[in-house]
Amino acid sequence: MINSDVIVIGGGFAGLMAAAVSAKRGKKVTLLTYGSGSFPLNSGLIDIMARPTDDAVCATPVEGINELPAEHPYKKIGTKILEDAVSFFMELCEEEKYPYSGSIDKHQWAVTALGTMKPSCLVPKTMLGDLCLKKQEIVLVGFNGLKDHYVNIMEENLEHCLGNKKNYTTVMIDTDIEDGRDITALDIARWLSTPHGYETCLRQLRSAVKANSVVILPQVLGLKHDYSIWEAMKKDLECDVMETTGLPPSANGLRLRNLLLNYLKKHNVTMVENAKVIHSTVQNNICRSITTKTAARERTYQSDHFILATGGFYGGGLQMENFPEIKEPIFNIPVQFEGKAEEWANEKLFSNQKQPFAEVGIHTDQQMRPLDVEGNCFLNNVFVVGRNLSGYDFCFEQSGNGVALVSAYQAAMSL
Repeated sequence: MINSDVIVIGGGFAGLMAAAVSAKRGKKVTLLTYGSGSFPLNSGLIDIMARPTDDAVCATPVEGINELPAEHPYKKIGTKILEDAVSFFMELCEEEKYPYSGSIDKHQWAVTALGTMKPSCLVPKTMLGDLCLKKQEIVLVGFNGLKDHYVNIMEENLEHCLGNKKNYTTVMIDTDIEDGRDITALDIARWLSTPHGYETCLRQLRSAVKANSVVILPQVLGLKHDYSIWEAMKKDLECDVMETTGLPPSANGLRLRNLLLNYLKKHNVTMVENAKVIHSTVQNNICRSITTKTAARERTYQSDHFILATGGFYGGGLQMENFPEIKEPIFNIPVQFEGKAEEWANEKLFSNQKQPFAEVGIHTDQQMRPLDVEGNCFLNNVFVVGRNLSGYDFCFEQSGNGVALVSAYQAAMSL
């Protein structure tokens, strides 16, 4: 039997943040992961709030939160905890020497792989899209063989967003990555991390880039959570350099994961990989232990507190075989959807309203403890965070990593 102060179940952003906050408070933490969570899909941007009620972008993230209904996780938790959570994250990134930029009082703008401008809140320095607003010369960089990154589409959409008075140049870089398949952004990021790859790319860029331009690349400036390649390229080209968001796999998502794992190791968090939680033992509304199954054997863990960060429907943390029977498989926490089958989704998938199915999840109190159907605390020492929560549509609102961060912080501070 293994004992901890806190067991965190889940290796996504919410789980790693919950473990980080708990460890910082001096708790003995065990983190159980089954896979790498959503990080390969994660942009690494910390979106707090962009579209609280409809498809109009709010004035600032914090003003958008003020417009939300009472059942939204942010409204339950409160803006004071939101501010504290953001401060903790920014300090953590600073400590790991990969600082983010931004605040809840102003949108930061990132350029997408399609050339649109996306509002966010906390952004790595390599992805600050405001540079496009300030520079006259914009250089769009593609890589031959890289799938799903089209500089001609980017140019067309950026002209629509920023105006055609700017000067646009496109450059296609040849790599010597040859393995018989389409290359990904991660392949190029590894290639650019080598002296040969970096010099090969730099040589081709120099022929097309003017000083004081802004050079826009896909997410390829290395996989480590540092700015060394970005800083070197800015210096060597004598201009600004930035990355776009992109389709998975996400280099910046993996940088964020590496940053957090490094922090957890420094703070003595016990990490158990490929541990699928299959059972919990509950007595009198208290979870006494959980059981995991690995390839080798089953193992039981005891703890004073448990934080559930298993990713909702996307991560298997919520399951539905027959409508409307939704279950949470580890603790059997009640999950409800009160509408009819035809009310599960809007008629148009990409509508100007939130999707009802996206807001389905576990109801909690302010401390993030799960509630039963009558509104009473279901388990006194279990806390629910991230996409397991009800009351928000992370995709529509652009609030996913923000809710994950704030709910993880609140849960860890409630122990």
